[in-house]
Amino acid sequence: VVILLLKCGADPTLIDGEGYSSLHLAVLFQHMPIIAYLISKGQVCGFMREPTHFLVKFNPSVNAVDNIEKNTALHWAVIAGNVNAIDVLLDAGSSLDIKNVKVFYFHY
Repeated sequence: VVILLLKCGADPTLIDGEGYSSLHLAVLFQHMPIIAYLISKGQVCGFMREPTHFLVKFNPSVNAVDNIEKNTALHWAVIAGNVNAIDVLLDAGSSLDIKNVKVFYFHY
């Protein structure tokens, strides 16, 4: 749903009535693939200097996949070319064996 909304022009920087952005809510509910996708699209919380490292401290399921592309946080990091996030996700136990819809193969 998040991917579709952004493709249709939704503004991920909008803040709800409680002061939360889409990225804040994704962090709050530990939706790692959504967090990785939003970060890859340029969304960053002001309190996060190094967002991926910060997020893995919450012990999310780094191998969770989104419903459309079947991407993990690692897939999104690779797609975005974010080498720092890739290193952090691998250190956090991201699997190299999960295939997405486009079947990216990881060679690390």
